[in-house]
Amino acid sequence: KKQLEAEVEDLKRRLGEARCPVLVFGDGRPMLRTLPLSGQASLAGGAFQCELRASDAPVSWKIAGQGHWAWPGDAAIRLDVDAAGLSLTQLRALLPFAETPRTGSAVDLEGRAGLSLAVDVAGDQWTASGSMAARDVAISWQGDSWHASRVDIDLDKVGTGLPVQALRRIQASGWQYQGALQSLTPDAAADAGGADMLPPLRADTRWRIDTMAWQGGTVSFGRADAIWGSNIELQLSDWAEGQMAPLGLSGDIDGGTFRVSGALGRFDGLLRTDLKGEVTSARPFFLNEWLQISGAPRVIRGRWASHFTWQDDDNGQGHGHLRLWLHRWQIESGVSPNDPFLGRTGFGTHDLLRRLGGDQLTRIDADYVQASPGAFT
Repeated sequence: KKQLEAEVEDLKRRLGEARCPVLVFGDGRPMLRTLPLSGQASLAGGAFQCELRASDAPVSWKIAGQGHWAWPGDAAIRLDVDAAGLSLTQLRALLPFAETPRTGSAVDLEGRAGLSLAVDVAGDQWTASGSMAARDVAISWQGDSWHASRVDIDLDKVGTGLPVQALRRIQASGWQYQGALQSLTPDAAADAGGADMLPPLRADTRWRIDTMAWQGGTVSFGRADAIWGSNIELQLSDWAEGQMAPLGLSGDIDGGTFRVSGALGRFDGLLRTDLKGEVTSARPFFLNEWLQISGAPRVIRGRWASHFTWQDDDNGQGHGHLRLWLHRWQIESGVSPNDPFLGRTGFGTHDLLRRLGGDQLTRIDADYVQASPGAFT
């Protein structure tokens, strides 16, 4: 005991010029780690104050704190934390993306971020609120990727010992989703599900997001410049595990427009949707690369429009209805033995289009069902 008291007295004498190897906020694993810090600190009668800084370009930290600290671990301290130039990998614990035991990460992160947080430390627990701003963001998973020129996040309350990690707002501008381009198989029942269009999320953590707003987005498949949709606006509100969140999505699609509305939710790790949408007077040429790798002829003339619905049931299986209008479609000549519509309908693409109405206005009504993940009939 006397030795411990002596060490505490020695610590008090040395606190005037403070040097801290690193400051770590964690829950048994590192969650947010600073650079080595230096500055001023005082501890008198249990009252604690500090002003600490660190800089190693492009990264900088500034931490000011005050509160109560009784040796060795009884603390009630408020820290105002400001940082700039941080790699997004350093902030992984503040983000909801999954990690895997084998690789350590199911999601790759790139970009630089700054943050301004109010951190409350109580014993060995901590919570934080404030804001983060990231630039040149890249998130990659399972062959898909999402990029944004800027992302702003307002934290309501995140940290250790919380039933829900709560965010007020996620706003993104200049974003692009790029997915893998997969061919259409001859047999609908053989379709394999591709990479998930959302990055995998941590299963051990529940998140709440009050508002999500993304502006100026594009969607491409195969290559970054193979654009399927542009000028996309996304609005999502009241996102939380176990409930449906209102969704709005709109943008341009090859000379036309599209609009989707409905709700999106996550239940026991499964994504559930209830959507309806429409496409007005679009050209089909953005589909040609996909048609070509699928063995179907390319479209050389025409426009199209559609109305559609889609809904998932409690088991994660979906069903919907599609009404499609094809106006003055013309496809390139030639017959391919790999034409995917032969196996699906018994007719090649040319015969099928002719039977549906030729090159004038064709209307198609179809119900479709997702019998298993990725398989549609």
